[in-house]
Amino acid sequence: MVIFCQILMATVYLLSAVLKLREFSAFRAHLISTMPDVRPFASFLAAGVVATEIGTALALMVIRPAWIGFSLSVLLLVGFTLYLVAMLRTRRSASCGCVGDGGGPISGVHVTRNILLVMVSGAGALLATGMGDTPAFAFYFSLGPAVIAGALLLYLDEIVSFFKMAT
Repeated sequence: MVIFCQILMATVYLLSAVLKLREFSAFRAHLISTMPDVRPFASFLAAGVVATEIGTALALMVIRPAWIGFSLSVLLLVGFTLYLVAMLRTRRSASCGCVGDGGGPISGVHVTRNILLVMVSGAGALLATGMGDTPAFAFYFSLGPAVIAGALLLYLDEIVSFFKMAT
């Protein structure tokens, strides 16, 4: 189960970072539009966010004991969630910036998704404290489902919108 949580969270961070890098100037513009005071160092902040996501993904998969990577993940997600809550209160029409500048306007779904991801990271940290060596087959068995679950959680707002339109 620890491996599943590691792969899921690493997928979320890596996919998010890649999408931000793909449209880096749009992500930078998003940061400026949502936090105008960061304009002088928006490029540095945008690069820092991407680097932190990649670093957290690596920490989840490489650093031992595993609870350290999960703890970093929880801290990062708490920061992102506080940003989303502030956005909900002040700039509801802006996108969340979770995958760059794309996506619809921020909603409670984004906050809910982050809370779920905090729970996955927290569970991983708790489970990792009692973990010994994990057999290699556990990694391969968990890889597919964890990557799919991570990608689905990252796009939870689009999935919810899809089902709202269908009804």
